[in-house]
Amino acid sequence: MLFRLNIDHDGVYWGATEINADDYKDGDVTLDHAPDNPPGRYKWNGVLGQMEALPASQIKSGDDGVDYERALYELTKTLHQENSSQVSAITIRWCKQYEQTIDGAIGTPLRYFRDWAQK
Repeated sequence: MLFRLNIDHDGVYWGATEINADDYKDGDVTLDHAPDNPPGRYKWNGVLGQMEALPASQIKSGDDGVDYERALYELTKTLHQENSSQVSAITIRWCKQYEQTIDGAIGTPLRYFRDWAQK
């Protein structure tokens, strides 16, 4: 058995999926054992072929983890709540897409813009 690492666009590790060797695709990062690293706290180093602990300022899991995308989302949400006309349509589309990413699903999934669009 192989374990395909779930890695986001920043190289941050978010768990692993058990796969058969036949399911391996080019570009997959796999291990021969199930990793026990906590999601959102490690980054894959492809050069060294190992996971490395993230500095506290880069941790993405939990309430203590903030990255620039989450900060942009929260800023946009605040501006939108104050006056929705000051937020452009393209920014709202980005926020909706962000809510559906692995980053937006950490902890309590983000739904503000998707729910707002359905009103």
